[in-house]
Formats: sequence, structure tokens, C-alpha cells
Amino acid sequence: MIRMVTREFSQEEWNDIVSGFDDLSLMQTWEYAEAKASGAPWKIERAIFCEGGQVVGAVQAMVRYIPWLGRGLVWISRGPLWRGKSEADISMLVTMLDELRQYWAVERGMYLRILPTVFQGEVDSHRFIEHGYHPAKGSVVWASSIVDLSLPIEVLRSRFQQQ
Repeated sequence: MIRMVTREFSQEEWNDIVSGFDDLSLMQTWEYAEAKASGAPWKIERAIFCEGGQVVGAVQAMVRYIPWLGRGLVWISRGPLWRGKSEADISMLVTMLDELRQYWAVERGMYLRILPTVFQGEVDSHRFIEHGYHPAKGSVVWASSIVDLSLPIEVLRSRFQQQ
């Protein structure tokens, strides 16, 4: 059974945890969140997902509270991290999304917006809808690429798509 644990993390501890995930992106790094929070009214909250004493996921959320309401917006970009070095499947991600929805939306009454890292065709969007998530109208899907920069420059240039 996967459970979410929220608590304070040191920079070193967070970096150690997230470095173990194949789907780590800039938006889930300590440095990105701290930079984002320093210039805007965002509060950073972090959590891990544990199963059988092992960390199987991690998430960094940007939270913007509306002072007089005590509620607000929770934005999770490129998270939760769920592709560890061991086998990971979509059901693990869906369970993590259930935990996040329960914690933020149900228990705290916050508006939760998540852009998880999934590949095109990897999961049917109805699976997320069945768990209480709905695609945001007008959202722009963000596409990323992984580029192996250790290749010779000629190979890199030859792989660029010509327009």
C-alpha cells in the first residue's frame, strides 16, 4: 500500500531522494522551487510516497494561499516523480494522484492542478477522470525532449528536424 508522507526536507535530503527517479525534471528540484518562491507568493511543500518502507515517489508542490480564505491553488508541474530505478507502472502513478487529491482537494479544499510526466499514448485520460481529475480546458500540453549531449555535434545537428 502506497502512502504519502508530508514533512520538511533539507536541500541535501530532497536532492538525494529525487535523484533516484528517472523522470526527474527541473520543476521538481529544490533549486527551482526555492527560486520560484523567492520572487512570488508561493509556498513550497514536499512529500514522499512510501511502500513497504521504500520511497517509491516524491512530489514538490507550489502552493499559493488566499489569506482571508485559508485556501488557494496547488500547482504540481512534472510531478509526482514515480519512475524509479525499479519497475513502475501507471497504477502507481494513479495511486499517488489519489493521495494528492485526497490531501489537497478533499481534506484542505484547495484547487489542485497537476501536470504529471506521462508519455503520449502511455495512459488513457479516462483513467485519470475515473479518479476525480479532469483535463483543464484551454491548457497547452507541454512537450519535452531528451537529448544526449554526449554525441558529436555533427550527429546532433543531423538529428534536428528540418522545417
